[in-house]
Amino acid sequence: MIAGLALLYSGVLNVKLHLVSKVKMSYRNILKIMQIGFPSGIGAVSFSLSRSVVMGLVAVYGTEVVAAYGIGNRISAFGIMAVVGLGLGVSALIGQILGAGDKDRAWKTANQSIILSGALMVLFGVICFFGADFFMNLFFKATAGDQSGKVHEAGVILLKISSFAFPFIGMFIAIEEVFTAAGKNVPAMVFNIGGNWILEIPLILLLAHAVGWAEIGVWVAMTLSAAIGTLAFLWYYGKKTWLEHRIGPAQS
Repeated sequence: MIAGLALLYSGVLNVKLHLVSKVKMSYRNILKIMQIGFPSGIGAVSFSLSRSVVMGLVAVYGTEVVAAYGIGNRISAFGIMAVVGLGLGVSALIGQILGAGDKDRAWKTANQSIILSGALMVLFGVICFFGADFFMNLFFKATAGDQSGKVHEAGVILLKISSFAFPFIGMFIAIEEVFTAAGKNVPAMVFNIGGNWILEIPLILLLAHAVGWAEIGVWVAMTLSAAIGTLAFLWYYGKKTWLEHRIGPAQS
């Protein structure tokens, strides 16, 4: 981080930071920036809170399942980080295209981004599905009967089921970045909250507790909620409302 800040302040890069702003910002502009970013903040807080609730629901099934869930999250983070990186780059590109008023090109670029993100996560899902045993062996050996073996077994099942959710997660992230590029963050916040609190958690309670599938019900519920939430978000994305969104001119 220190090296990165040093480069940004040095002027070596195309972007140079200053301790004191060289552009006067009005309170109206500051409020506008906060208005654009506020939904993203709410979505992030909601996601963090929902993870705490999900962790509590997972913890019911023992420390082995909790450990498997934690390792599974760390493995899935590798694929998610790649898609987020792609989305951040494409978001800046789509923002520039929208600023130039080329809606057709913005639509095509967004579609390509979503397809590519989904394809990358399909590949990642295939790797996790067939390599689940290998990945879990890196952390917990498959020794039958002991605690390590139970964690390994639970983690393999988690990765195999979650691999079906990865393509949907990739597409969701890509769509989210498209709306961010347009400065329209409320839909992403709504679908984020809806997917976590209206779909995922009730499905976990239904499948894991009511139906009695235990931790497998948790993994299935998470996969189903990712699929349903992404398909709903994809439907809204197809309405192209983000192409018509205008932030408004800057005020001095």
